[in-house]
Amino acid sequence: MKVYIIGIGMGAADCMTKAAAAKIEEADVLIGAGRLVDAAKKNEKERFISYKGEEIAEFLRGKSYGSAAVLLSGDTGFYSAAKKIAEDLAGFETEIIPGVSSLAYFCARLGISYEDVNVVSLHGRGGDIVGAVRRNKRVFVLLGDNPCARLAEYGFGDTKIYIGERLSYADEKITEGRVKGFIGYEFNAPAVMMIENENYDDRVRIGIPDGEFIRGDVPMTKRDIRAAAVSRLCIAPGDICWDIGAGTGSVSVETALLCHGGAVYAVEKNTDACGLIEKNAKKFKVGNIHIISGEAPECLDDLPAPDKVFIGGSSGSADGIIRAVFCKNKKAEIVVTAVSLDTLTGVIQSLDRLGAEYDVSQIFSASAKTVGTHKMMSANNPVFVIHIKGH
Repeated sequence: MKVYIIGIGMGAADCMTKAAAAKIEEADVLIGAGRLVDAAKKNEKERFISYKGEEIAEFLRGKSYGSAAVLLSGDTGFYSAAKKIAEDLAGFETEIIPGVSSLAYFCARLGISYEDVNVVSLHGRGGDIVGAVRRNKRVFVLLGDNPCARLAEYGFGDTKIYIGERLSYADEKITEGRVKGFIGYEFNAPAVMMIENENYDDRVRIGIPDGEFIRGDVPMTKRDIRAAAVSRLCIAPGDICWDIGAGTGSVSVETALLCHGGAVYAVEKNTDACGLIEKNAKKFKVGNIHIISGEAPECLDDLPAPDKVFIGGSSGSADGIIRAVFCKNKKAEIVVTAVSLDTLTGVIQSLDRLGAEYDVSQIFSASAKTVGTHKMMSANNPVFVIHIKGH
């Protein structure tokens, strides 16, 4: 038996390619979600309503069909179930037939090209929609939940959007407006969105000036130390990061800007500081910071395993925090900053007991200040930076 895994486009029959239509005509049985099987309009054929690969494999096992057609919406290579279904049908001879994606169709209807469009799926999954909109001029979204309230919360209320509902069907609807105008709007699924941010900012920023952060009476890792610490972590997109003793959230913000597609867990026991972290996250438009109000290491158990960790404040619990990190991920990279020799000694003793590889630097920095008619250098406290490379 030959099993064709077919992308049939948006759903309407006239969106199918000739190749897709030919394989559907050839097949002895049509398989897929109800609306897709109905779209094929081959009423005389046997049908099996399912979009789960394991169920499809079980149904086909032992059957004597010449060929079967598994119907999927859009294109088989664009956020499609095709890959998983093909894996579940490993015992069968399969062929994938591509279709027209919702991205290609919607951009054609809007009259724009899509080589520079960033794609986010919120359909049955979470996505860093705030970060995507901040970094890109155009973002295409496969919609699940309505993201407009969250976008407006992070300063994108006036950003232009296009919404496509029931694309290709007789009741297709395309609407243009601003994010704030669609807060609470219920989409007629399936639905997509194009977001156009003329003020996008795709810069990589390490060492953001201290004055750009919203400050309070909460300690903050200063610019020079922050830049040295963050650069040592070599943060990549998609990384899971912990910021222990997050303070105002300056390290959390810089980390979040670098690990887009991932997440930052800002751990802070001071409730006033937690408020500052939230304010700075919104100011810098980073929606992938999760604030954890509590004391480490006790509050770390439920966090996902980290790839990179910054420890800027440990309240004497550095040993327990480092152990908690390595319990989650032995290969996690950690940077610890320490002002006192006591903290430095405690961290080194802990690392030696664990057999971890590390290096230590001491950073001296000074900033120019105006005193009368002169510029004078004002020294900051020297800081030890301990870089731990896992064990």
